[in-house]
Amino acid sequence: MKITLVLFFLELFLPSFIFCQDRVFLCPGVKLGYAFGENGGFIYGIELSLVNHSDESKLKNIYGVVISIDKLKELKKVHIGFEYTIGNNDTKFLNGLGFDIGPTLVWDKDDAYFGGSLTTYHGFIMHPYFTFNLIIHLTQKYSYV
Repeated sequence: MKITLVLFFLELFLPSFIFCQDRVFLCPGVKLGYAFGENGGFIYGIELSLVNHSDESKLKNIYGVVISIDKLKELKKVHIGFEYTIGNNDTKFLNGLGFDIGPTLVWDKDDAYFGGSLTTYHGFIMHPYFTFNLIIHLTQKYSYV
């Protein structure tokens, strides 16, 4: 998490030519959300994306890699994924529609879990999003009687 914060502040204060070459951008962001269900609550975190605005076709889609760090009560989550966003499409609704998919590690003070996450989002400045997590239990607690 410390390296993410360092990169975030470097990106703010250093000239853009250090991080941006041609059509590649470093995009930091803040995540706010809510998880529904028995153990639900407010989620907050940070996200850092390295994206490329493609000029290969008329659509000029956006793609790249993302790392996000989230916290929900005692749970912490780190996700690394590939993201793809539709851009400059003739049907205006599709502009900004995208997804992010990749592996996810979740842990608390007692256990660790591994799995994957699929996030869909829509927008350019603010991205309302929905994340589906498929997580399996990594550690087993054994008790001997």
